[in-house]
Amino acid sequence: VKLATVAPDNPSHGLPRIQALYVLLDATTLSPRMLIDGAALTTLRTPAVTIAAIKPVLLATDTPLRLTVFGRGPQGIGHVATIREVVDGHRAIASVTYVVRSGRAASSTDLPRVTDVVVANSPEADDAVERADVIVCATTSAEPVFDSAATKHDVIVIAVGSHEHDRREVDTRLVSRAQVIVEDRETALR
Repeated sequence: VKLATVAPDNPSHGLPRIQALYVLLDATTLSPRMLIDGAALTTLRTPAVTIAAIKPVLLATDTPLRLTVFGRGPQGIGHVATIREVVDGHRAIASVTYVVRSGRAASSTDLPRVTDVVVANSPEADDAVERADVIVCATTSAEPVFDSAATKHDVIVIAVGSHEHDRREVDTRLVSRAQVIVEDRETALR
């Protein structure tokens, strides 16, 4: 059983935007057997699903990999950690650039093994998009977070998505030229 809440104003109160619990029930008696932190589980599960979709392309070459990540929350950090683990021994990570909304977030030092943290809509962010082999979009943005005209023709873009129908991290130009892979077609169309 999954219980989840989405409270967009929670971050302003120092709380996660999404909170969830999974209750694992005994198959025979339906007695609760385990309570699992839903956010922690999702932070592992979502990058795993992403890797299932992109792993063959990610490992098709051994050139150093440049990652650009929009958002420095659990999904952005989780995707970087998972990609590092998958390419370890096959492909070096040349750079990781986190793109954040404010200078205050850019000055934070709590990110593990970060090459760079830059502010969105800056020349540094534009440069990170142009150089990226992989772009991770892990925000709640209602509008595209970068101009896809600036990306490499073979860039891998991971758009984590949102629980809200009016959110959109990538532009129409990218979607129209891309091979799009979704976890669940009905959910994506909805």
